[in-house]
Amino acid sequence: SFLVPQIRDSALPHYQTRATALGQSYMSQILARGFDENSDFDGGLLRCGENSTSCTLPANLGPDSGESIPE
Repeated sequence: SFLVPQIRDSALPHYQTRATALGQSYMSQILARGFDENSDFDGGLLRCGENSTSCTLPANLGPDSGESIPE
């Protein structure tokens, strides 16, 4: 029938908008966090390892004691 494909596809823009909003919220959380304490948090002009301070060793990455993942 002519209406079946239109009815089926009518919800797609809604799901696409929700998926985009979800992706943007994840990206906002990711970009708001500091993954290396030796990084420059003032606009990212210097990356770790480019100045006298080296990057955090991989074994030391992760949550510090007392930190938890926000929900």
